[in-house]
Amino acid sequence: MRFHDSMNWSRSPESRFGWGNRYFIDTEFSDFQAPEVLSIAIVGENGVEFYGERTDFDAARCSGFVRMVVLPQFGRFEGKAMTLDRLGRELRNWVGEIPTASKPVLCYDHAVA
Repeated sequence: MRFHDSMNWSRSPESRFGWGNRYFIDTEFSDFQAPEVLSIAIVGENGVEFYGERTDFDAARCSGFVRMVVLPQFGRFEGKAMTLDRLGRELRNWVGEIPTASKPVLCYDHAVA
């Protein structure tokens, strides 16, 4: 599975600033009042990727935006829909494969209220 139409923030191998250890995370939540994680995507600067989306959530707890825009996107990647327990296990296993010697950096965007 590859994520298409995404920006490439990697620097050239010749650059003394090209880390090669950054991991960019994106998540979707039910709403901002009582957020419940719905999906997680992580893309490593080195090309590795993780994606999982939940099947065991209550759509009625999702905001109108999430029901209209996010949920219709679900189910596009075979084998990536799962329960929260399985998502947690698969994510832990995937993160466990990241070499700690590379001193990985998790990059995310979070608005501060």
